[in-house]
Amino acid sequence: MAEKVKNISKGLKSLFLIHGIVSLLIGVLLVFAPWTWAELTKYGSIDPNPMRFIGAFTLALVVKDWFGFIAKQWSEVRIIVILEVMYTLFGGLVSLYIVIFVAASNAVLFNAIVYALFFCAWTWLYFKHR
Repeated sequence: MAEKVKNISKGLKSLFLIHGIVSLLIGVLLVFAPWTWAELTKYGSIDPNPMRFIGAFTLALVVKDWFGFIAKQWSEVRIIVILEVMYTLFGGLVSLYIVIFVAASNAVLFNAIVYALFFCAWTWLYFKHR
């Protein structure tokens, strides 16, 4: 018995696009101007090399988002949607921990909110397509 092919919804394609744009902006800033990022977020003094590494990972997410955006079937993107659910869950929890226990700036709280929003979107679309 053949399994039914599930196409990717416009909502999921839109999420790949939005996430890709956000990741591109943040990744470029972290790789090429980590001090600007630290100043914008009131992060204080930083070691730019770990920030650049995080930026490189963030730019890799842009590539993942592009492949997700051009994919046609759910089977092509299922595993990367699961990756995003986990990444945004753990990123959000770490950001929340920093806000609560490290007394970070409002920018880190904003970061936690962005992670939470992406977590909700990725999770909702995962269960919608599953």
